[in-house]
Amino acid sequence: MKVLVILGCSKRKLTHAARARDLYQGALFKAGLAYATRAGADVAILSAKYGVLHPDDLVEPYDLQMTIPLARQYAQQPAAQAELKDLVREYERIWVVAGKAYRILLNEVWDDRFHNAIVGGIGTTLRLLNTTGGKK
Repeated sequence: MKVLVILGCSKRKLTHAARARDLYQGALFKAGLAYATRAGADVAILSAKYGVLHPDDLVEPYDLQMTIPLARQYAQQPAAQAELKDLVREYERIWVVAGKAYRILLNEVWDDRFHNAIVGGIGTTLRLLNTTGGKK
């Protein structure tokens, strides 16, 4: 089964250019990335500045946070929706490890393949991601 984990970027970042997988320093991002690695899943990152990133994309740090208004603005752009449709097309299961603003971006492509990995508060979600054996 082909699985994708979609991660939201994090406010905490390195202060220099790095691969996307290394740039973001937030606990939820790191736990989601570790979960995806254990599960053997592909990873995509939704960036407030760059849109869809792949883990090995080289990116510069930035100070922009994904807010609900920004997510709505991005979601209304046909190019952004086309990029998201292309991203999810080939996957049978998609786990989303991202907050509400990021999920707004996915509204147009969300279907029964998608699963929200955010359960309760961040502490509960982190415990789940850190203790799950990575089964697909």
